[in-house]
Amino acid sequence: MTLALLQTAWFAIVALFLAAYAALDGFDLGAGFWHLFARDEKSRRTILRAIGPYWDGNEVWLLGGGGAVFAAFPEAYATLFGAIYLPVMALIMALICRAAAVEFRGKFESASWRRAWDVLFAAGSVMAILLLGITGGALLEGIPLGANQGIPVSPLDMLTPYSMLFGLLALLGFAGHGAIFLAMKTGGEMSERARKWASAAWSAWAVTAGAAAIATARADAVAAARFSSLPAAALPVLTAAAAFMTGWYNAKRSGEAAFACSAAAVCGSVLSVAIALFPRLVPARGRPDLDLTIFNASSSQGTLTAMLVIAAIGMPFVIGYTVWIYRAFGGKIVEDDGETPVY
Repeated sequence: MTLALLQTAWFAIVALFLAAYAALDGFDLGAGFWHLFARDEKSRRTILRAIGPYWDGNEVWLLGGGGAVFAAFPEAYATLFGAIYLPVMALIMALICRAAAVEFRGKFESASWRRAWDVLFAAGSVMAILLLGITGGALLEGIPLGANQGIPVSPLDMLTPYSMLFGLLALLGFAGHGAIFLAMKTGGEMSERARKWASAAWSAWAVTAGAAAIATARADAVAAARFSSLPAAALPVLTAAAAFMTGWYNAKRSGEAAFACSAAAVCGSVLSVAIALFPRLVPARGRPDLDLTIFNASSSQGTLTAMLVIAAIGMPFVIGYTVWIYRAFGGKIVEDDGETPVY
């Protein structure tokens, strides 16, 4: 396999890792957002029990994507994570807060104790979503790099109206995805409320996605040219169709079909960003001559080949475990009795 083909293959693998993460961890991050709107202790416990068997395993896909970038494109990894060091640390802290909240909120029979962890769980979920979305928008807009790929003076350099638009887009998409999951996984009043949440979130996402597409076409000439012709243009169209079908199946109360379409829309959104970036990994804002691409920031051919072999051996186990855990804990959760552990 030629070096160029290996570089392209690893770009695709990283994109697929991140798309899988968005589809899987996206729904439990979105459920964390709706934790803010739970009316009582029973509703909050129901949300936690719905995502309980899945949330920690879902984060493996983010680690896999980050590890793949580190090994396949080390120069891009060093530059990017140097530039967004503080946002990455904030993301890690948000994920830690979520994990601690799930584990500790039920340790004491105290309303104030549980409420404090509930706030941390919801805040960590919202913060994680916003940081992921803003980072994606900042990449599309370009990172302000120096001549030696130096990091920006401040992370605030990447906090622009464009990147914040993508933060909002991610928040609405993950919130809609999480609500669809809750509607599918729960029953009774909780399921009906989740359907209403999903309808509102996906409707707002559609409007925001249109605004983001227009802004991207104006801000990124490379992305605009790429999406002006097939086959690249087909993916945003299919993503929009999946989002529409999500709403249609949600209205029909077809939970599993709605969730499948919701996952497809989330994946399509991430892959659309990847196609818009390709072959760039870290675009330099206003300085395309400084862009880090898959061709000038990759590991050697031998390293990429060895990693591909390792991935081919290891990935079936990760996929197999993921499929097994979702099958083992499939179906709706039972009515909360106030005593059953959240998972």
